[in-house]
Amino acid sequence: MKQFFLTMLGVFAGLVVFFVILPVVGLLLLVGAAASSSKPVTPAHTVLELDLRRGLTDQAPTNPFAMLDSSQSVLGVIDTLAQAESDSNVKALLIRAPEGGMTPAYADEIRQAVQRFRKSGKLVVAHSQGFAPSGVVMSSYMLASSADELWMQNTSSFQATGVSMDSMFLGRAADKYGVKAEFEQRYEYKNAVNEFTQSDFTPAHREAMTAWMNSIYTSVLSVVATDRKQDPVALKAVIEAGPYTPEQALQLKLIDKIGQVEEAEAYVKEKAGKDAKIVSL
Repeated sequence: MKQFFLTMLGVFAGLVVFFVILPVVGLLLLVGAAASSSKPVTPAHTVLELDLRRGLTDQAPTNPFAMLDSSQSVLGVIDTLAQAESDSNVKALLIRAPEGGMTPAYADEIRQAVQRFRKSGKLVVAHSQGFAPSGVVMSSYMLASSADELWMQNTSSFQATGVSMDSMFLGRAADKYGVKAEFEQRYEYKNAVNEFTQSDFTPAHREAMTAWMNSIYTSVLSVVATDRKQDPVALKAVIEAGPYTPEQALQLKLIDKIGQVEEAEAYVKEKAGKDAKIVSL
């Protein structure tokens, strides 16, 4: 009897795979192929919207379930902006900046693409719902500052006051439960294994973390100062004296305008021309 039920279970599982899972995967593959082969025509007076709050990946996923992922790839964003530079139907770009930090490399790559888009003579407006002290928030501010105008929501706050990172150390937990982490470590600055063997930052680990964070912070400040045409030393002093309300940030020239995202959208559409439409990038 036990063997009978096992056999029936195997047959049922096979039927589910054959009649349910395989058709779904096939359908997803066909939809993906159709989407990639189609060449949509850009509507006249188009405003591209780049929503960076959705998250970013390095490259677009190629698995059958990629359409279920809401994130966008850095390479895809760069390629789309490059094509939009010479597309006469694309009139402007609206960037929705994330509140928290983003990967510095991603931010720099997209910033350069935005700069090239601007050089083609097209308007770029960035809108932020505030900058929160989370991760490398200065990277988010750097990217937003590459626009012609940086708007910030009137109910938000400007707290792009530095770079923060955190680490979870498992050394104490391992000691408590009698777990011995077996790792080989080459010198004190090779700290990849420290989170498994230590209970806190070692002096060398803290020094290494602080060094690269300061390097990124200094580089980002320099880029922001260039884009916003400000003195780097003065800008650093102003940012580190924050946080600020939107009105204070505007007065200190950290942003250009205050308004809700609907107001920014209406502004960009007006600049783009009659019957302008916003199209997600």
